[in-house]
Amino acid sequence: MDCHPKAPKRVVLDFDGSAIETFGLQLNAFYRSGPYQKFMYFPLFVFDDKGWLLVAALRPGDHGEVQLALPVLKRLVKMLRKAWPNVEIVIRADGAFTNSELYRWMDNNRVKYALGLKHNNALLSKTRLGEMKRIRGIDDREQRLKAGKDFHSRRARAFGDFKYKAESWDRERRVIARCDYTDDGLEVRYIVTNITKPVAKHVYEQIYCRRALCEGWIKNMKETNCSRLSCSQFKANAFRLLLHALAYSLINQLQSKFSERISFAQFQRRYIAVSVQICEKRQSVQFKMASSYAHAKEFRRCAKSFGARTTVAA
Repeated sequence: MDCHPKAPKRVVLDFDGSAIETFGLQLNAFYRSGPYQKFMYFPLFVFDDKGWLLVAALRPGDHGEVQLALPVLKRLVKMLRKAWPNVEIVIRADGAFTNSELYRWMDNNRVKYALGLKHNNALLSKTRLGEMKRIRGIDDREQRLKAGKDFHSRRARAFGDFKYKAESWDRERRVIARCDYTDDGLEVRYIVTNITKPVAKHVYEQIYCRRALCEGWIKNMKETNCSRLSCSQFKANAFRLLLHALAYSLINQLQSKFSERISFAQFQRRYIAVSVQICEKRQSVQFKMASSYAHAKEFRRCAKSFGARTTVAA
């Protein structure tokens, strides 16, 4: 929150889980089949849309994506609204976060969301009928023929939305369908949202799809070696994950001081994994760097932005 000079109008939060492989006899490490095929923990990560890490909560390996999501969301919303009472909060996540209780709480607490929705036959039926109805409703014959041709061409993309209510839901909700038609057949992706104003294409492409950036931020988080959770006790490993989260946040803060855009791993090699001689004085701490250090100028500029006076070559 301190990184924002003034209250933002909107805060977008990306929720996602990621597997961390375990070796040995760590408490609460479980074997997961399917795409994982390994013993693992399954922590929950929450980032904002600028890549700032807000939550790194360690979960047992047998937990699903949605577990811990609602308690974490409640705390985040409370903190954000205490700091910025008028901020709009938007949640993004993939289809693994399908949960009626999560939807209901967000609807009742003025939290916007665009979440992936798992495929089912009822949704597919609504999607096909809606698209054919749209084509038949075009008045101009040439445009109608073109739309029908695109519908059956080698590749075409169409968007639609409709109201849908699953058995476990307490109300109807807006579902957006993105349909790709290719030589391989129909490929459909669904999202459920309570965002009402923008058209379906905008909500899907400009809001929901940007959650893919979260995968890159999790990869950067793992560059801090957060996968090394080798303590036997679960609480100790949860604390170690928090230390790695702090390291990620510090590097992210440092990166924001540089105009040059380089990868997270490259930034670590250039400016973190640097040999220096540290001399503690009564009133200062000196970092003596090698005169051959290639990135001394950028390092010095960054250090001064955090209050350092100068750097001294060894």
